[in-house]
Amino acid sequence: MRRDIRAYNPAKNIDWVGIKRKWRSKELFMKKRKLKNHPRVALRFRLTRFGWERLQQGRRGPKLNMSGQKRRNKKRIRFVSRHDLVKLTKQMPGHRLRLRDPPINNNPNIQRLRNTINSYFA
Repeated sequence: MRRDIRAYNPAKNIDWVGIKRKWRSKELFMKKRKLKNHPRVALRFRLTRFGWERLQQGRRGPKLNMSGQKRRNKKRIRFVSRHDLVKLTKQMPGHRLRLRDPPINNNPNIQRLRNTINSYFA
């Protein structure tokens, strides 16, 4: 019989399941807290003083099938549209993007309709 074995094992009295559960919940909380952006998407979008700009997708595809004009259009930088904002918010949650439309002016003298209406309108 060996005498160097301890009778009390502290590792058996630790609630390992509870510690693991608490660690998982903390990890989930931290994952939700810090939103990480997709790195490849961040390379295609940039913010300038005129607004968000983007590079068009499909620039590295089979270029033999593209015409010259199509190739030039793929290289052009465009402004982000409303449809791109959906993709941006999903893949780059760290960026808070808002739609900012120009103010709507209801002045009838400015609208295109004024050319069709006579000058005695209103």
